[in-house]
Amino acid sequence: MELQEYKNILIKEGIRGVKEDNRMKEHEVRGSIDGFNICKNLFTIDEFITELNEQNKIVNQAFKDSCNNKITIEEYWEKRYVQIQVEFIFDSMKIAWQQAGINIFPSLSANKAIRFNEILQENEDAQKN
Repeated sequence: MELQEYKNILIKEGIRGVKEDNRMKEHEVRGSIDGFNICKNLFTIDEFITELNEQNKIVNQAFKDSCNNKITIEEYWEKRYVQIQVEFIFDSMKIAWQQAGINIFPSLSANKAIRFNEILQENEDAQKN
């Protein structure tokens, strides 16, 4: 499976999941979908790191703005959910990059490794049928 194919599966699953999760508030869903959509245009480790740095600045400013009543708490959380999903895809991609021989990460998520293997197996099973 190609790296981008894996990323696209994660994004598709993520968008579907937030749309189907009736516990999420509207601003959380919007932020999550925006975060996943941003990831569609990120292809390299450096692009992800640059985007995460930008999201950190945005969320930090939003936190200050919410404390000063310049934005609502819902607006803050919408921005935070964008950041959360970019982090999620980046953490998941670390497993794929490692499997591709790119070992630059000191620690990896066991949960993300399990999901990576599940997606690989699902992909192999689909190709057999």
